[in-house]
This record gives sequence, C-alpha cells and structure tokens, in this order.
Amino acid sequence: MRICEMRILGVDENGLGPRLGPLVITGVLVEAAGPSDVLLANHHGPVQDSKALFRRDRASYAAGESVALAILGEAGLGVATPGDLALTLGLPPDLPLPGDGLPLWCKGSADLGLGETRVAGVSVIALTPGLFNAGVREFGDKFSLDLAAFLDLAARMRPFDLGLFGKVGGRKFYGPALAGHGFGDYRVVHELQAESVYDLLQTAGEAPGSAGVLGTSAAPASGSDHRLGNPSGMTGQPVRLSFARDADSFYLPVAAASVVGKYIRELSMLELNRLAGFPGDFPWCSGYPSDPKTRQLAESLAGVFPRATDYLRSC
Repeated sequence: MRICEMRILGVDENGLGPRLGPLVITGVLVEAAGPSDVLLANHHGPVQDSKALFRRDRASYAAGESVALAILGEAGLGVATPGDLALTLGLPPDLPLPGDGLPLWCKGSADLGLGETRVAGVSVIALTPGLFNAGVREFGDKFSLDLAAFLDLAARMRPFDLGLFGKVGGRKFYGPALAGHGFGDYRVVHELQAESVYDLLQTAGEAPGSAGVLGTSAAPASGSDHRLGNPSGMTGQPVRLSFARDADSFYLPVAAASVVGKYIRELSMLELNRLAGFPGDFPWCSGYPSDPKTRQLAESLAGVFPRATDYLRSC
C-alpha cells in the first residue's frame, strides 16, 4: 500500500535560451511520504535532469523519450501520436509537431522505479515564438515572462503542499510576483543566491493570471482539482514554495518536469527541422544562438512561414 502524505509539485522550463522553437514550462505533481522521498539522491531510477538524457545521439533520445512517456503514462496520460499529446496537454494549435506515431526513438516506456511515490498530474504551458514575443512585450523581459508562466502553472495545479521551482534568471526575490498570481500573503523564509523560500499564509482570490499567460490555455492537470482553497496542504502546514538553483539536478518532480518539457520541445524542433529541409533521426539544429546551424535553419524557415515571428523569437 502506498503511503502518500504530501503532494509535491515540480516546475521547470525548457528552451528559455534558444531563438527558435517553443518555450515549454511543465509541472509534474507527485504524491510522496515526505520531502526526502523526492530527492533524486534517494532514487535509482532513470529520471534525471533532461540535459543528461537528451544528448545529440539517437540512443540518448530513446532514453529520454522512454522516461517522458513513462511519466505521462504514470499520470494517466497515455498518448499514441504527437497530436494526442497536443490535445491531452492543451498545446497551442500552431506548435509544429511530427505526424508520426509515438514512440519515435524508443521501443517503450521506461520503468521509473518510483517505489511508493506516485505521479499524480502533469500540466504544460507551451509558448510558440509569437506568444513568446508578445509575452516579452507584456512582462518586460523573457525572465519575467518565464516566472509568470511558472506561477500560472502552479496556480492551475493546486492543491499541493510543497512547490519546487528552478531559479529564474538567477534572481533572489520572488515575493512580489506571488500575490499577482493568486498566492496571497506570504512569509519570507529566506532569500539566498542558491535558494529562495516562502510560506503561504493566506490564499488570495482567483489569480489574474489563472486564465493563462497571454490567454494561453492548458488541459487540466490529471490529479489536480484546481481549487485555490486553504493555503495549508494535506499536512496541515502552510504551503511552502522553493526556488532553487539547479533544482532539476536535486528534486525528482522538477527533473521529471524537465524531461517532459524537453521531450515536447525536441518533438517540435524535429518538425521545424524537417519543414526547413533538414530531415534526420533527431533535430539537426537545436535553435540555440551558440549552435552554428541556427542561422541556417532560420534562413530556411523564412521560406516556410509567412512571418518571421512565426518561428523566430525577439530575444
């Protein structure tokens, strides 16, 4: 019998740095006996930071896909095609995705080896370049947009007892953004370079951003009932939010979120590369400014899309 006393949310982003392709923010909700059960150091399964899984070879893409599909399956979100994935997770209709069946790279889902810990829900916000550019104009910079999406996604996935997030742009102070996304009053536990921690004291009304960052929508997260409710979680203690540097290297739900988000982004980048005439087993170009192929891919996409903002980000 599983002993699940806490609902713990992990949120991470994939694709904040590239100029091409979507920014994907993913939340994975798990039920566990306690915080120590979501430390990656206490798990010996295949879930890890997505950067360690998705490298530039087919074998690593197969490993990453097998973990991503297992996380989705554990949450009750079995998908047979990228179209199923888009429909199930409420991805934007203009997000390029392959028409192939899934899996593309692996032979089947991995065994996550989670023991008593259970994946209870997954939710995703994907911002295509047009939405990303509009968000940068609205929020002032891409880091503020990223944080707004983090908190919007967390508000959608309540109730939970502990929220674990990666640091956004290295910032230390997150308090002012909390009330603006329906998290109400809070107490600062500490605000350090490595980690900023807050306890929620009172839950506000419906969050201004709860309709979605820039009007985006997402399918309801499986396992989440979407009540703002009381700031205390299943434990009866105030909900705690932690923004930690390299959170995806330490916490299981953040790593799981990073894997699912990376998988969605890589599927989209695969299709972008194909549209531009660069077929292959995995994306020929990553879309990062440091990738020498990015300029060539962008030039090729100019002949595919009517507007540059359909595929190219402003920053």
